[in-house]
Amino acid sequence: MNICIVGGGASGAFAAIAAKKTNPSAHVTIYERKNRIGKKILASGNGRCNLSNLGASSSHYYGENPSFVEPALDEVYPEKTIEIFAELGLLCKREHGGRVFPHSSQSASVVDVLRFTLGALGVETITDAEVSDINPSEEGFVAEYSIGDASYTMLHDRVIVCTGGKSAPALGGNASGHKLLASLGHKITRTTPALCQLRADVRICKPLKGIRADCRISAYCDKVKVAGSEGDVIFTDYGLSGSAILDISRVMHFHQDARVNLDFMKEHNRVTVENILSERRRLAAFPTLETFFTGILHKMIGHSILHAVGFEDLRAPSSSLSDADVSKLAANIKKFEIQVHSHNGYEHAQVTAGGAHTSQFSPYTMESKLVPGLFTAGEVLDIFGDCGGFNLQWAWSSGYVAGQNAARNTQKK
Repeated sequence: MNICIVGGGASGAFAAIAAKKTNPSAHVTIYERKNRIGKKILASGNGRCNLSNLGASSSHYYGENPSFVEPALDEVYPEKTIEIFAELGLLCKREHGGRVFPHSSQSASVVDVLRFTLGALGVETITDAEVSDINPSEEGFVAEYSIGDASYTMLHDRVIVCTGGKSAPALGGNASGHKLLASLGHKITRTTPALCQLRADVRICKPLKGIRADCRISAYCDKVKVAGSEGDVIFTDYGLSGSAILDISRVMHFHQDARVNLDFMKEHNRVTVENILSERRRLAAFPTLETFFTGILHKMIGHSILHAVGFEDLRAPSSSLSDADVSKLAANIKKFEIQVHSHNGYEHAQVTAGGAHTSQFSPYTMESKLVPGLFTAGEVLDIFGDCGGFNLQWAWSSGYVAGQNAARNTQKK
């Protein structure tokens, strides 16, 4: 049996390993368009590779049918993934929030273990290879690919498309997998950047550039709350960044625009905040509006809240604040509203939202319902997850399931 895997990322590497373990006599070839496999893995988790999350379940995934992930996650669940990596020689450690990292805290360890295992299993890896076409034939699949100016064709019995999406083009992300699957009759849903920074009202964000705040975030579209998160928010000259922003950035895939509300004092309810501000007004230690939030908020965030309420002259005495003013300031601390316009682009996105329509693939085998012998896995499908290891877990799970089933002589539907 001859198996072609298009893409040498997380899902492609795991598909190859699973295929060889299932059918050691199979000839497995990975075609990778970059000069080495796993470049996106190297960049994940700020170079530490957050490779899984113990809480992985369909509630952390998105797309037209998030429940599509369940059979693969049930078969290759996070603890099973850790066991598989241990068998390959990679020790893992568990951290806060269920996040799983290599014990070395180096993403290179993950890539090296995969690379060494592929070599030991006899998987052929062809790098700098751009697969341009896959044509079903009576004998199997004819894959057309190029290396530089030279073009080649190879015949394969099975094909697994693991190209990922369009995110991080510098690391190999593009739409090639979507084009290959579309040419074989598969529907591709609308794609957008996901898990990325957001472009927002620069009148508010630019003056706060570089400031980091620990917030509770709520995102609203048409006055309906559509997402929420807690953690770091970083103001930039174009909008908003930080881990909490990445968590809620998915809303831009489903909506044209959004408003985010930042809670700068998440530990306290509004009444408590209002009482704190009333007491502060009474104290002589903070005589002007310019100094009013000293010791509570970052100076510039405090100034932005004052401006939002309507105060322009920050030299005015704090004692001039009325009870109504204090109430408005407390309300803005708890719900500071910023208009969001768009994403910051695929160049800065961790994953792609949208992709190959999951209704045309079996969630139990990852095999196409339209083209027998064609499989897919990972980000190329219309599935993406939250920050925190969920997307790599989907890559490992779906890749392993695809590899196992592609390597079986009799296909399980």
